[in-house]
Amino acid sequence: MKNIAVTFLLIITSSLSFGSNLETNIYCLADSGTKINAIVDNGDYVWAATDNGLIKMNKKTKKKYILTKENSNLPSNLVTAVCTTSNGNVWIGTNKGLVRYDNYAYINLDMENTPLPHNYITALYTDRNNNVWIGTRKGLVKMNDNFNEYFVYDTTNSKLGGNIVISISGDAKNNIWVGVKNNGLIKINNNTWNIFNDINSDLTAKNVLFVAQQNNGTYYIGTHKDGIYIYNGNTFTKLNLPTSCTFTTCRAFKMSNCWVYRFDNLYMECNGSGFSTSQNFVSYMNNEKTKLLAEVK
Repeated sequence: MKNIAVTFLLIITSSLSFGSNLETNIYCLADSGTKINAIVDNGDYVWAATDNGLIKMNKKTKKKYILTKENSNLPSNLVTAVCTTSNGNVWIGTNKGLVRYDNYAYINLDMENTPLPHNYITALYTDRNNNVWIGTRKGLVKMNDNFNEYFVYDTTNSKLGGNIVISISGDAKNNIWVGVKNNGLIKINNNTWNIFNDINSDLTAKNVLFVAQQNNGTYYIGTHKDGIYIYNGNTFTKLNLPTSCTFTTCRAFKMSNCWVYRFDNLYMECNGSGFSTSQNFVSYMNNEKTKLLAEVK
């Protein structure tokens, strides 16, 4: 498919299914050329972390507001990650530290006033207990929403295979899934850490970008330059896609009622049923009703 420069469009629908007639609302999140690093759906708002600040979009009015270091307390316009807690706080990761925003005040957190091991925030995730999991270039941090309780994990005190965290995801059982640069995937359940890599499993990808659990319990594992894996709780199976599907890198963003997938530079939405087989995935990619959200250079 030919690359075209367009505005990034996020399509959200209340009921999605393969082959259905979709009635969608379209929200323009970012201009063409703006890289979106993370998206979080928080009730009436969508928050998007970009290389040019943090976008706050009202889903009802479509009104958009962009937070930058020029008009807020953000330490940098390079916003690398974003997540929200159940009480409405927004946690913002940048290349120069972390910010908690409660719609009224900003609290800046960095290596000088917290135990953060590095100021470059690579990933954020909120678990069911309102703990914020923070990925950095020098370890993994678990912090409560009041930022007065910290646990810092690195290669010296945990099973973290490397100190550069590249992704953090969660599932329905409150497991935390952590992708570590060049070191596969880790599942954390309380104090139990399970490691998956090319030595002890069929997951040969060294860099995992997301773990997305579907409604049936199946997991999709998106990777950097190694396609998609399916995990059924016991084994990993790589989707064998035909040569017509040329993407190599896959990311995903969890919305309120669907997943938004990014395949290289293609954005698509998908309901919780997911892609059960390679052929099902290919058919989905070729379905013009659900196919393309945006294609950007």
